[in-house]
Amino acid sequence: MADRKRRSRRGTLEQLVADLQRVAQETGTETVTQKEYEGAGEFSVDAISKTFGTWNEGLKAAGLGISRRNWATDACLRAIGTVVRQLGCIPTYGQYKEVATGLGLPCVSSIEKHMKGWSPALQAYQSSPFAISPSSDIEAWRSMSDDAGAAATTPHLYGEATGFDLMPFAPTSENSILVLFGMLAQRMGFIVEAVRPQFPDCIAKRWDPKAKRYGQVLVEFELKAENFFKHQHPLGQKTVVVCWIDDLKERHDDLEIVSLKDYIRDFCRAPQLRMKS
Repeated sequence: MADRKRRSRRGTLEQLVADLQRVAQETGTETVTQKEYEGAGEFSVDAISKTFGTWNEGLKAAGLGISRRNWATDACLRAIGTVVRQLGCIPTYGQYKEVATGLGLPCVSSIEKHMKGWSPALQAYQSSPFAISPSSDIEAWRSMSDDAGAAATTPHLYGEATGFDLMPFAPTSENSILVLFGMLAQRMGFIVEAVRPQFPDCIAKRWDPKAKRYGQVLVEFELKAENFFKHQHPLGQKTVVVCWIDDLKERHDDLEIVSLKDYIRDFCRAPQLRMKS
């Protein structure tokens, strides 16, 4: 009776999150299955599912990995690609675990189990259609190691000269696009509200001269505009794709392409941002 009464409590968001984290710590895992929580949790599985919408959303709120017994191979490979895109390099075991936690991606132990190890998973990813090569330098791929402390040490590859004082060489990664956008955002009419590790990369406000007010815009950073589709981002909501090169072959009503290369060349005329002659 006492156990039934205890499990009938709904609990606050904070209490549910704390209890999920407690069970994960006690079991020594990066995720918690419903069966594990039924045996050790303070609240009911139903309470967590109803409060957060789904069980997995509860795990995400607690900063835990999503656990499934049978992740599809494509889901595992796509998840690795998501983390590669965030880091700009092939992740080590520890790097994947850190980035993937809380994003709704397969937990690293699930990938290991499904792909028969971390190294085989990375090798399968490299030859998959989801692969995003962070660098042509072979040393970048030598970071495919089971050693969580291993790190890729590659020489930086510079882009073409831009003649732009604040970034004299063209971006070679999404991180460079983010930095350059940060330099120009205010001048371009954007007010950045948040930068995130998941899609969309940025949430901002932008002045709408017709409505005479600020409106929220979703911003995704890409080195090349066509990467928006290579990275399998969804359509269906208006998104501003901020890139260096606008190479999009087919236009879509949901997408607005902003090429920073074109912007710098055509519109930056203030003395502190002026292009070198």
